Amino acid sequence: MGLGIQPLLAARTATAGTGPLTIVAAGATFASATKIQCTQFLVSNTTGGGLSVALPPIGGDAGAFLGDDFIINNASTASLNVFCSTGVTISVAGSNQNSIALTSHQTLTAYPISTTQWIGLRGS
Repeated sequence: MGLGIQPLLAARTATAGTGPLTIVAAGATFASATKIQCTQFLVSNTTGGGLSVALPPIGGDAGAFLGDDFIINNASTASLNVFCSTGVTISVAGSNQNSIALTSHQTLTAYPISTTQWIGLRGS
């Protein structure tokens, strides 16, 4: 930011985004899940036990921009739930759903394509 770059642009051009790369999952619903921040483009979870993380909202000053890519890695030995906010779905694994489960050592790459829709690629 010391180069005269606007804060939103600086955050979006930073390698892997901003914020910690390791995230600690919590809760079992969107409301209690650990929220991924709008410029936290690459995160790796090391906690398991069916805990959850939530994708950021889409749009606005604190939301994801259309076409941003978010990579979530589940480095734990248990499943990880990834939630979308209320009224938003993610198209992955053959259907539109409000959440997706990542098994141990599985990765999800998610892209917001509208204010109510994400698309995702899930793999190992």
